[in-house]
Amino acid sequence: MTEEDIAKAIEQFTFAAQKTKDAGFTGVQLHAAHGYLLSQFLSPLTNRRTDRWGGSLENRSRLLLNTMQSIRATVGPDFPIGIKLNSSDFQKGGFTHAECIELVKMLNHTTLDLLELSGGSLEQPKLVGVTRKDQGEDAPRESTIVREAYFVEFAGAVRKVAKMPVMVTGNFRTVSGMVTALEAGELDLVGIGRPMISDPLTPRKILGGEVGRIIDVERTLNPFHMMGWLNFQLERLASGMEPDLALSGEDAAEGFTQIEQKNMSALLQRRGLPMQKSTR
Repeated sequence: MTEEDIAKAIEQFTFAAQKTKDAGFTGVQLHAAHGYLLSQFLSPLTNRRTDRWGGSLENRSRLLLNTMQSIRATVGPDFPIGIKLNSSDFQKGGFTHAECIELVKMLNHTTLDLLELSGGSLEQPKLVGVTRKDQGEDAPRESTIVREAYFVEFAGAVRKVAKMPVMVTGNFRTVSGMVTALEAGELDLVGIGRPMISDPLTPRKILGGEVGRIIDVERTLNPFHMMGWLNFQLERLASGMEPDLALSGEDAAEGFTQIEQKNMSALLQRRGLPMQKSTR
């Protein structure tokens, strides 16, 4: 990316945040985890730049910090901004837990309202409970592996230095596990993602004492089908339908592929570009 490309990316993040606010949402989150663009800049494994955007952690963090600053200047002081950040990439040579803590110290000097901790990437998909062999220097101890939530033990160290609320998302499935983590002071908020796609009323049921364990349908799915299954359910919800929990991973993946192809075709047609045939 050239300097102009980077400036354009910051402009696009800022534009999207303002449109989010205009649409009536009450906050926005920057995704700086899981190997997406901001995460790629943070990782020395993927960021091999030798200019002011690469090298030291300060330089690798520049895109995230500048984007955050630009969004704040645009949406104003009262619109909440969150960041999803890897507690570690869990990859040899990647963004480490120690660097995460140092970055949180930098974020303490911004107007960030919420820090959400996750971890991993498509190459190391710990966010869905899958682990490849080489986890780098932050490979969890056995005591961490047996815990219910993936990133809680890393969150405790982050919360000790963070001046903003810390939320952890990833494999919280029992109310007792959530309460234990909160009472231990390891986090301020519990994040629930995938279970809410299967049952959007999950938070109400937890707070109302209706359930002790929340739905975990995706554990029966092949990991390679999981994103397609979840995305297909989101399409159903967006169309006013209930989630189809009996839907197989294979059918969901195929159905969502068709939706993606249709959407891409419409986008390219609008831009006057030809649709390339899939080679899959």
